[in-house]
Amino acid sequence: MVAPVRWWPLTAADLAHGEELVSTAIRPWLDAWFGSSSRSCIHVKSVRLLDRHDKFRFSASADAFHHGSVLWSSIESGAEQEMAASALDLDLADLRLTLSRTSYCAPFSALGRDIAGELTNALTALAPGATPAGAQHLPCQSRADPLDTGEGGVVVAITGREGTQFAVVILCAALVRAQRTLTSPALASRRKTIEPTREALAATPVTLCARLARIELTLADLLELAPGDVIKLEHGLDALVDVGVAPSEPGLRPSIFTTGRPGRVGNRLSIRIGSNVIGPTS
Repeated sequence: MVAPVRWWPLTAADLAHGEELVSTAIRPWLDAWFGSSSRSCIHVKSVRLLDRHDKFRFSASADAFHHGSVLWSSIESGAEQEMAASALDLDLADLRLTLSRTSYCAPFSALGRDIAGELTNALTALAPGATPAGAQHLPCQSRADPLDTGEGGVVVAITGREGTQFAVVILCAALVRAQRTLTSPALASRRKTIEPTREALAATPVTLCARLARIELTLADLLELAPGDVIKLEHGLDALVDVGVAPSEPGLRPSIFTTGRPGRVGNRLSIRIGSNVIGPTS
């Protein structure tokens, strides 16, 4: 019998995490082709969440790819030329002039194809087990049909200057959840709230106790005990004693976490800690 697939809806935190996953994956590509200007000419932004019943349709002129079964992407028509222009730091007027000159058009287009190809390969790094060149073209018929991820996902866009859309990335819900880390903005803010909590815990005072020994008595012997009686212990003078956190309420057992040896410092009794190995509570 096949186990049922557990599903729960994606949230705004998943949308932000999908954006960060794509940003991290293409960072080497950005640095290689656009250098210090990448932050001003290339942008990654989350677009929307896909419900498990939603289907995504690629634009008819886009070049679409699948990277395994959990990631899809597309390069929009005309994006290659604009990416080449951004890499060469050309403005839009220069771009139109370049494309109007036949002698420039072929090498310029080849540069754009190289940039777009490396972007596609960079995105493949998000797909588990995929090789750098693991992106596969979607057949024309598959490209025309709406994409069904099966369980929903996140749509992320890569845009250029003036908001021109260069590429679209669709991450399956399973991929977003599997790669969720403390690097996402939502979880990073959560981590910021955790740090003060840790500091507060570290400053919390606790009471320690040292337990010399344990002994078993019959109930009759216990009832006959009187002030001044001496209880003989089967415990040598140099034997280890248990050290732990004293219980917060009477009747509870201490939380033993280490052992030590009894001694004296000046006119005070003391315990020299002999081990920092946490032991069982007893």
